[in-house]
Amino acid sequence: MKAHEIYIRRALDLASIGHHGAASALNLGVVIVHHNRVIGESFASSSDPFVPIQEAIDDIHDLDRHLLEAATIYLSHLPNALDQILECGAKRFVYSNPTSFEKQTYQAKGVEVIPFPKAFLHSTETLSRFQACWIKNQRPHIVLKYAQSKDGFIGRHGESVWLTNSFSKRLVHKWRGELGAILVGTNTARIDDPALTNRFFPQLPQPLRIVLDCQNTLSRHLQLFDDQHPTWIVTTNPPLENDYQNIQFIHLDFKEDLLAQLLDKLYQADITSLLVEGGAQLLNGFIEQNLWDEARIFTSPKHLSYGIPTPQIDGQPEKSFKIGEDRLDIFYQNG
Repeated sequence: MKAHEIYIRRALDLASIGHHGAASALNLGVVIVHHNRVIGESFASSSDPFVPIQEAIDDIHDLDRHLLEAATIYLSHLPNALDQILECGAKRFVYSNPTSFEKQTYQAKGVEVIPFPKAFLHSTETLSRFQACWIKNQRPHIVLKYAQSKDGFIGRHGESVWLTNSFSKRLVHKWRGELGAILVGTNTARIDDPALTNRFFPQLPQPLRIVLDCQNTLSRHLQLFDDQHPTWIVTTNPPLENDYQNIQFIHLDFKEDLLAQLLDKLYQADITSLLVEGGAQLLNGFIEQNLWDEARIFTSPKHLSYGIPTPQIDGQPEKSFKIGEDRLDIFYQNG
């Protein structure tokens, strides 16, 4: 392996330390190299994306500080701190997929930008599936999750229907702590009143909760408005004032490509993974636009006889498990 790729791998390895797909920003790995010698490195997941870069600079020995301008800084990805990065003094950066705007901005400041080698980007040995999707596709890794009855229904109109057993429920709570954000539609929020937390696994981080509410009509008595965890209410009609501490009203255009807008918003927020829990209309929207990477589908032994048809995933599952009387099938988009 070339030295150049060794330092890229090291930056990615640093980024993966302590990262569990949580709702916090993607961990940033930073390696500072001068003449094939690492003189500083760091990693962090911080609300201030420049923190790990500054920590890597602080890691440089006093006798080597003068080498920074001639050094190369390897980043696991480019955080949203372009202006601060340009002010750090280094003149050469390596990271994945720099945009034309970034290249022009850097060049105007006398800074060289080098992208990751394409072959390296596509190596499954190099990147976790969350990192790979986030870097290559510039969106979160998307996991669809739903339960269906044995006769092929996901639920009934206007009713809250629970299909799976308590063991499957606990597994879903574990997934919520492993993924960065969780999304439901308006009807699911209104009818099921989910908390969208991982209360069975308090040691894991809570996901960012997201609900689509076009006209901002959901009741403030729903659990999603408990203001206990970070929450996005995606709407065309945000309130003039927001008295919540942990709830943001995200203004998006529902008449345009809503999913593309939302995924871009999540990408800009460094959210690397998204769990889509329903309802059927929302799940079908992701499937129709081919916007999914995994589908985790529970099949219950229960029969509903009528109701909302189950979203359809083509192909055969890569993995299947029995969870009590439930069956869990896992599909991969490129499986």
